[in-house]
Amino acid sequence: MADTGREIVPWRPFEVMERVEDEAVIQELRGEVIETLVYEFTDRDSRRVVGLSKAGVDRVASEMAMKGEVLRELDFELIPDSDSVTAVVKAGRFAVSQDGREILLETVFGTKRQPRKREIYVRGKDGKPIIKDGQPLRRLEDDPFVVEVAMVKAARNAKRRLMPESLITKVIDMARKEGKVRKLGLPDEPTAPRSAAHPAAPKPGTKGSATESDISQEDFILEAKGKGYSNWREILDALGVRSTKEVREMTFRQALERLPGKTKPEPEEVAEVPDEDIPASDEPQAETVPAEADLDF
Repeated sequence: MADTGREIVPWRPFEVMERVEDEAVIQELRGEVIETLVYEFTDRDSRRVVGLSKAGVDRVASEMAMKGEVLRELDFELIPDSDSVTAVVKAGRFAVSQDGREILLETVFGTKRQPRKREIYVRGKDGKPIIKDGQPLRRLEDDPFVVEVAMVKAARNAKRRLMPESLITKVIDMARKEGKVRKLGLPDEPTAPRSAAHPAAPKPGTKGSATESDISQEDFILEAKGKGYSNWREILDALGVRSTKEVREMTFRQALERLPGKTKPEPEEVAEVPDEDIPASDEPQAETVPAEADLDF
């Protein structure tokens, strides 16, 4: 018979993956060699989720270079605020001819918002997290690598958008053969008494705390994807708000309840445009940085 008096601390795999990647980036900045190319975990619907690490993205870029295409970081911008640093990196994909000439094929932007403080578990003498009120006790500490990690991750995200899926699949298969896949499982956390993990429900007419009633951003994104949304801009338009900050203020749970299922738009008619002489230019056309720093999931 199952022990109904104890409950395992909830597991948020995307949050775990981000923390693991943070540590890997810092290790690389210190000159250490990173072996992990792929992260893998099983989501709550028992589906296997596989993603490239920063080192995995670098491996795919090397495979592209051997085929005559190189990825370059072209420009960047740092947007600091009181509690985070957002990095925006512009990357380009170039075709390289045999005589060394490069032709710019496309450019994209990658973004990453990195908190200035990182959350760590408070551990006891036995090395395990201390449980208080049904949750592991945590504390915040300043992250001295916040700018570097934000820049590296933004560049990773930009380059990832320029990579063909066929090469990504090849590197994932290669990582499996080389034993360079890191499987993320349930964390080794102590269990907490159910009475502590489930405090009494708030009385009618009162509001519970955000941690009691809200859902995580990762869960919100998963549910939004299930409704047919692929990026933050679509969600913001559907909710009638301008920024993700407004979504957080209304709580992710309320936003999800208000978010309608997405229907496929009707194909738009293309208006005929009279031919015009457009002056040719050898300069690549500049792209506009998205106003919202975290539009992509």
